[in-house]
Amino acid sequence: MRTLMAIAVLTITLAAASADAAQTRDVVTVEGDFVRLGDLFEGIGEKASVAIAHAPPPGGRAVYNATRLASFANSHGIAWRPVSRFDRVVVKRASQIISGEEIHAALRRELQKRGIAKGSEIEFTNRRTSIHLPIGAPATLAVRNLNYERRTGRFTATVTAPADHLSPASLVVTGRVYKVIEVPVMNRRVPKGEVITADDIDWIRLPATQVRRNIIVDEGRLLGKAPRRGLRAGQPIRNGDVRAPIVVAKGSLVTIILKTRSMVLTSKGRAIENGAIGDTVKIMNTRSKTVIEALVAGVSRVTVSSIVILP
Repeated sequence: MRTLMAIAVLTITLAAASADAAQTRDVVTVEGDFVRLGDLFEGIGEKASVAIAHAPPPGGRAVYNATRLASFANSHGIAWRPVSRFDRVVVKRASQIISGEEIHAALRRELQKRGIAKGSEIEFTNRRTSIHLPIGAPATLAVRNLNYERRTGRFTATVTAPADHLSPASLVVTGRVYKVIEVPVMNRRVPKGEVITADDIDWIRLPATQVRRNIIVDEGRLLGKAPRRGLRAGQPIRNGDVRAPIVVAKGSLVTIILKTRSMVLTSKGRAIENGAIGDTVKIMNTRSKTVIEALVAGVSRVTVSSIVILP
């Protein structure tokens, strides 16, 4: 009986102690320069405002493990003990971000003053391309110490923010400038033999070093042409990938035309091979069975320059 009463008293005592004890937070975000007791512990009253450490840099984080938490609690008379060695509080520092896009735009403006070619692209080679500033700081930036080598296109610069601050955050950026060329591509898969129209064409930008001499860069060289084989969407097109569309199909009947100043003669023939307008193809005269060469003039029409083959 006495044992049961002792257990009950101990349970009540522990429950009361637990009710009065402080509780740690899991993750907290701060905006100012300091971490305070109230950022780590809940239910500590006026002690919450006491600063106990510098906050991590804007956009950064700090982890307070069980040992450090216990040390803070003991130093400031807070009723807290770790449940295990894995107890911890993660403190994050809020920030406003100057993005890579903003830095890219500022660098482009400065490089244009150095005379980079119109239509050039800028590529960063360093991994970090953003700056975190404290909440409330002016979101301005300046490009300093720009070094640009026109021959290689390489550059280095220091970007600082806020622009006119005595102790700004800074980021060294490296990269290169390269010329780009707009190249027409298909916006869908175009099968072999289908005539290409303006609705089939999109444009992509490629580094000039990747555009070889046989790559088509003029839309006019695609319109009205047909693929020799299927064309994939978004891929550069070579000169040999397209041709004028076939208007005389192998095995089809065609009209053979001979024109002179005084007459026009026609005959029927059968194409022995495919041909586009302007191609010279072999045609067999259906009556004489004579095989001749004729110039493709249009759909199912060819012209010849000798009257010998006409019946």
